[in-house]
Amino acid sequence: MMIYKQAFSLGMQKAMRYRVNFWMDMVSFIFPLCIQYFMWTSVYHSSANKIIFGYTLGQMLLYAVFAAITSRLVSISFVGEVNNEIKQGGFAKYLVRPVRFLPYQGACFLGEKIMNLIFATLLMVLIGGVFALRYSVQFTALQFVLYYASLILAMVLNYLIYICFCAAGFWLKDGSGAVFIMTLVGNIVSGGIFPIDIFSRKIQFCLKILPFSYTTYFPVSIINGNVNRQGMLTGFGMQVIWIGIMCLITTAVWAKGVKNYTAVGG
Repeated sequence: MMIYKQAFSLGMQKAMRYRVNFWMDMVSFIFPLCIQYFMWTSVYHSSANKIIFGYTLGQMLLYAVFAAITSRLVSISFVGEVNNEIKQGGFAKYLVRPVRFLPYQGACFLGEKIMNLIFATLLMVLIGGVFALRYSVQFTALQFVLYYASLILAMVLNYLIYICFCAAGFWLKDGSGAVFIMTLVGNIVSGGIFPIDIFSRKIQFCLKILPFSYTTYFPVSIINGNVNRQGMLTGFGMQVIWIGIMCLITTAVWAKGVKNYTAVGG
């Protein structure tokens, strides 16, 4: 257990050391948000309805901003490292040391993301203030508390999803392609670009059964005030259920991969 506490601490230290990279990453979404701003303002101004897909203009823009922040907070940065560890033989060291690879990487990941979340808090409070003044969007302290709770669960869930796909490296010469494709598709079906409310009811139903929407769409819907109490209970329940399911799937996939693993090189 002490090893994983140290891994968590290392993740926090990494986030502190590379905090400039975090802020640069946050700045990088300004251009895509500008495109969404002009697109949605044009859509709302050309429509007779002030509410489209269940969102006012202020709520839609707020969703776009917080979805961009949330998707970056839950994103995985070590996919390339894991792929290289498997491909180049570095993974072998975890087979002879008293360290379990998945919990170790998870502890590092959570330590890094918790620090990033602390860094992003000031930014989110500032953005919330701007939207409250400009678009009269109201927030409560409870919304932020529930958002943070759902965000931490979303981090765990997203970690399990990505680390499961990383296991493709055990069977493929280069597993990064599978992860790249999953990232592109996942960013859409998770609500990282647009709210999934823009899709038909059948597609929404399917997306809400899958785990992806609970990594971005659900946390952002809480801060946006677009989910009722029953929806929150369902959302938190689905996050916990999918974390349990992905734990079983990921453990089984990695156990199968380790049996087929042959260390070549390092």
